[in-house]
Amino acid sequence: MIDWCVFFPQSIFWLCRDDLSVYEPTRHQIDEQIFRKYTKHYYHEDYLLPENLFKHAKQKPCVAMTDVIPKEKYEKTNYYNDFLKPQRLKNEIGVYLYNEKKLIGGISFVVPNYELGTSKEERIALSILSHFIALKLEQLKQKDKYSHINMSPAEKRVFERLILGETDEEIAQALHISVYTVKKHLQHLYKKNGVSNRTSLIAKATLPNSS
Repeated sequence: MIDWCVFFPQSIFWLCRDDLSVYEPTRHQIDEQIFRKYTKHYYHEDYLLPENLFKHAKQKPCVAMTDVIPKEKYEKTNYYNDFLKPQRLKNEIGVYLYNEKKLIGGISFVVPNYELGTSKEERIALSILSHFIALKLEQLKQKDKYSHINMSPAEKRVFERLILGETDEEIAQALHISVYTVKKHLQHLYKKNGVSNRTSLIAKATLPNSS
């Protein structure tokens, strides 16, 4: 998803929990040893992590390190001197991914000068990019979310409407099929997944350890 960016080749991609803590950080064109150094020693000193940035500030799609802390003060931090400077890097650009105003992840780009990523045009481009990456990420998450439910493509279309709380009649109307066909698909879903009704199927799909 981030191979597009020839001007920001080094980056860390991460997902975000409801409490703004991040998890599953993934490096992109960053040396493995440097990445380990970041996750072990400098992770919590990163001003652009959501838990540091957004607890008391308004959420934005794109923020540079120098937006948060004056350059003179920033260049005195351990994060800059011990982590970024030895790599000949200076600034960091945080691009945040939202789904319906909920923060779900982000990308931290590290760059060799203070100018990259700070112009109005670059900020607009990064903001647009964050929107499309968030959509793609949410699609991937939804795709995997119900992977434990055994269903055919036709049954999946019915299931996706069922999860939304639609009745058999509403599902039939939305999919342009008969109510009889909806009921037939549902019966197959129940049998395949070892449940007896729609409530049990929804519970199995959405609740952990449900039978």
